[in-house]
Amino acid sequence: MSKFKVLTIGHQLRNKIVAGYGTEVDESQLMGNADALVKAGFIEALELDSNDADLDKLGFKELVSFAKLNEVNVDGLKSKSAVIAAIDAHLNELEVAGAVVVETKETE
Repeated sequence: MSKFKVLTIGHQLRNKIVAGYGTEVDESQLMGNADALVKAGFIEALELDSNDADLDKLGFKELVSFAKLNEVNVDGLKSKSAVIAAIDAHLNELEVAGAVVVETKETE
């Protein structure tokens, strides 16, 4: 399940719970669409764990960004399924090598 960090002073969750700035919440706790809340600036997505990454839920641009952050070559791939296959193949290669590190956002 995806995790998010609250970016506002207070954000209403399910069951009349209010989460404060910096609180980590699960997607299941959110009222409303997580993507819309991220776009509005209320929350931000936290790093995806390789076991928790549900690539099917990501859009094409998000998948390409995820792939590039993890040094997966997806140049020329036009479909979501092709990008997912390239990511999976790259992760399998890393697992065989014994070094799986997955990043979801650029470091400064």
